[in-house]
Amino acid sequence: MPTEPEGEEPPQDVEVEEENPIDLDAVAARAGFGVMATLGFALGALTDGGLWTLYPTSSGRGWLIPVILVGSSLVVGALSVFVGRRLGRRAGDWLVAGYALAIVGLAVFVIGGEAAERLRWRAFHSFAG
Repeated sequence: MPTEPEGEEPPQDVEVEEENPIDLDAVAARAGFGVMATLGFALGALTDGGLWTLYPTSSGRGWLIPVILVGSSLVVGALSVFVGRRLGRRAGDWLVAGYALAIVGLAVFVIGGEAAERLRWRAFHSFAG
């Protein structure tokens, strides 16, 4: 064991008072939730890419859209359970939230485009005829 040299006092612990102490566990948890949400969003974006290449459906390939969507949802669900057990339930929830945001975002984009096209068509025909 190391001993102190003779004639010197051992160093004392110094208490530091901070006005705003940072809880590193909370910071790490928030960063982890952000990573899980980003991972979920990336998985949702990959699913969106697969669905986008099949839209609009051509003859004989319409069954692929629900298969991709259900398969992707099952993978994210299983991953959410795994992450939830390893890192805590909230991390799994953020994974699903990121995935849902990507899926809903694509749905809003597609439906919005279709709605705008329909409104343009109706406006043209109401003024033209």
